[in-house]
Amino acid sequence: MKQLLIVILIGLNLIACTQSAKEKRLKATAKRTEALNLYSRSLITMNLNDSVIQQVIDLLDESIAIDEEYALSYFSKAGMLSKLNKNEEGVNVLTSGLKAIKKDDVDLLTLRAILYERLGNDDLAKQDYTSLKQLFDKILDKEPNSFYALSNRAVIVSLDEDKEKGLAELNKIDPNRLNEKESIQFRFLEKTLANDTRSEIIEKIDM
Repeated sequence: MKQLLIVILIGLNLIACTQSAKEKRLKATAKRTEALNLYSRSLITMNLNDSVIQQVIDLLDESIAIDEEYALSYFSKAGMLSKLNKNEEGVNVLTSGLKAIKKDDVDLLTLRAILYERLGNDDLAKQDYTSLKQLFDKILDKEPNSFYALSNRAVIVSLDEDKEKGLAELNKIDPNRLNEKESIQFRFLEKTLANDTRSEIIEKIDM
């Protein structure tokens, strides 16, 4: 009976922790949405300036304070810092995010590699690009036709090596196996890698 009671208490505690984590994530997501809406409105009304960007960063700080494991808030904050040419601070934010979530994250690693390049730290950028390709390779070992892994690997190869190799990676995807949403993404990526400059590709990532 005592052991049964312990098991029940542990189960209730786990449920409470899960609910708490979900609530934190919802609140953090709402705060990040508020930040990005402010940024978008300022763009539309042509009122975007350093002061507004700092307000966006402050809101993202609030999001991170609510849920320090919410990777997208770190990504958005680093992107905003890069718009203020504070690339070193952006790298620090992304590194803090990776430590907080305790695992590699595709968005955080990709943006950190880009910011490392802007700072002239090509060796560190190369390390992140290599880590990213290894992440996708692990997925492809288990799921050889993973659209997520194949398409993202193509983008990383285009940044780390060159666009032609990136397109070659993308062409490993069989369009006939894709659903409607994946087909749209595939065509968009194909057009982007074929026609955009490297800087334009980075601009689409650095949002």
